[in-house]
Amino acid sequence: MLAGFSFGSITAFISAVKQNPEELWLFSFSSYFSEDMPKLKKAWLAYIGHRRAGLFNNLDFDSLAKSIKYKTLIFYGELEARKYPLIGNRSKIANRRIKSSALFEVPNSGHDVTNLNYIKAIQANI
Repeated sequence: MLAGFSFGSITAFISAVKQNPEELWLFSFSSYFSEDMPKLKKAWLAYIGHRRAGLFNNLDFDSLAKSIKYKTLIFYGELEARKYPLIGNRSKIANRRIKSSALFEVPNSGHDVTNLNYIKAIQANI
């Protein structure tokens, strides 16, 4: 099993393509793939830096997602999706592209995997 939160969810996702775990758990799946980069605000691109942005530009989500053939759980916070719509959108796209996935929007939770609602959602679905 591989799991990751936020930037770590990208690491888990990419690692899963090569390692083929039995399960993949993505929490607050970050939207930093080549398809997402044009949608990011300039201030956010400056925050992550040119080097990291360049690396993300080389990550084609659709190509990687085709390799995911195992149970994948995708969680994101309801409040998080309001504040950072790209995270909610990336999670929904991932759910559509990964055949064996399930998507969970955590009520009243932001970008915080330690939020009690987030913890309860994880416990109820893993």
